[in-house]
Amino acid sequence: MIQLVNYNYFGLVKLYTNVSPLLENYLNFLDAIITSNPVPACELAKRLFLTFHKESDETPILIKHLAGWFFNRFSSISNNPQNSNFPNLLDEKLVELTNHIFKKFWDPIIFAAGLSEEIVYFLSQFIQTACFILAGVIEISRDVSLTQDSLRTTSFFFKKFSQNDNRVLMQSIEIIAEKMISAVFMSIQNESMLSTNVNYIADILFFFASKYPSQTRTIIQQLPNGNSQIVQLMFSSPSLKNYRLRLLQMHQEILHRI
Repeated sequence: MIQLVNYNYFGLVKLYTNVSPLLENYLNFLDAIITSNPVPACELAKRLFLTFHKESDETPILIKHLAGWFFNRFSSISNNPQNSNFPNLLDEKLVELTNHIFKKFWDPIIFAAGLSEEIVYFLSQFIQTACFILAGVIEISRDVSLTQDSLRTTSFFFKKFSQNDNRVLMQSIEIIAEKMISAVFMSIQNESMLSTNVNYIADILFFFASKYPSQTRTIIQQLPNGNSQIVQLMFSSPSLKNYRLRLLQMHQEILHRI
């Protein structure tokens, strides 16, 4: 399968001048294999998005298929919470793909936010379901590396968003805000959480506290240890430096209890 994907990719580059119908064929191919063969499928997907990230005419179809991959996984998790085997290899590769999209395909994402209602719908669907999967991994996974990748990707996304507040993206973020805030805050209390991840956690929570101060405080206060003295000190001085300091203190306290 990997050899087939590599062959297909090189064929795509060779025939770059006649891209539109060929690109859709490749995306349809990925639709068919991504669940059963996530490793080669996501590798080809990353190459496709990198190859066509400057081709605005191809942005809508790329966004549409991207949304479909993530929505299908979201539906599987939501409809079968006990049997979804979450997170599995597909989720790991979707986290990698999300990171790649945010880093290499950000400008087309912003461009797509100004397109037709249909494309905006698919873009919103991708953002919401990608964030749902990221939050789920952060909340559930005991794979230290996967959790770190998910936190890093989420932190990077909110940093990029902060540089260009976009109404479409903001509406999507609002939908997943409570799940993301809860998952990220609770992760600091996980004894397997690496101290090096604290800055990512602080960055994410500070983003929400800056955008939705009262709502973020309310959500956190309803969680275990969410009304502790350290958390109160964190909210008392709304600076990223303070958030990082207080959350590191909180994490160290958790480790000392073990």
